[in-house]
Amino acid sequence: SHDALQEYAFRDGTFKFGWYMSLNELLVVSTLAYLFEYEQSQVSSSSRLKILLCVLALGLTVSQGAGSAALQFVNYPVKVAFKSSKLVPTMILGVLIIGNKKYNPLDYLAAIFLGCSLATLSFAEKQSNSKDASKNLSLGCFLLSLAVFSDALVPNIQEKILKELRCSTGKMIVYSNYASVFMVFLYIFFTGELFAALSWSQQHLFGSFLLIIQSCFSYLG
Repeated sequence: SHDALQEYAFRDGTFKFGWYMSLNELLVVSTLAYLFEYEQSQVSSSSRLKILLCVLALGLTVSQGAGSAALQFVNYPVKVAFKSSKLVPTMILGVLIIGNKKYNPLDYLAAIFLGCSLATLSFAEKQSNSKDASKNLSLGCFLLSLAVFSDALVPNIQEKILKELRCSTGKMIVYSNYASVFMVFLYIFFTGELFAALSWSQQHLFGSFLLIIQSCFSYLG
């Protein structure tokens, strides 16, 4: 439902605010997490936890924002293909960040096949498009690559925070998502996307309502 609503928004033709969509999603997820999962307890004030939470927030920001913004330049099947290839960077980052993670040869073989399939799909899509569309495709693929790498970083950092620093899941979600909200807000404020998106929201109340519903599905899923 979340993905279907995301695709529907960009098919509208008037909606071109991927980072604003991410702002809504992060704000709703962090608010719901605070209401239903946050626990009033002492939190470690170690500098290591603060650094990891900042890295996690940055990963969420790029993953959500770049992934949504990419839909302005690529179609939805291409995004799905890129997202499906998350296995590759997740494996690499898992070894580097967690340290003791091990994968069997079949995992590496699956990663290689995913990479080859993705390259084939991107090449075929580029060949079938016009010159201008190919430029957009290249930009979209770049944004999706950033999103996939960040998306692979997020679960590894989360695992490290939960297992090694004993931070509760609710607190981790609330702190990291609210920090991401702040980062995305600053970005769209200085780029001007915030004001254009708010103008769109005033003219398309039903579309704004669907953005909120999509964000709720993101929390549930």
